[in-house]
Amino acid sequence: MTKITRAFLGKVLGAAAALSALPALAA
Repeated sequence: MTKITRAFLGKVLGAAAALSALPALAA
């Protein structure tokens, strides 16, 4: 696994986690 792929997956997972956490923070 290359660094670019790992960084890309990290950004995707981070974005998904942030989006899933937004409703909880807003409520």
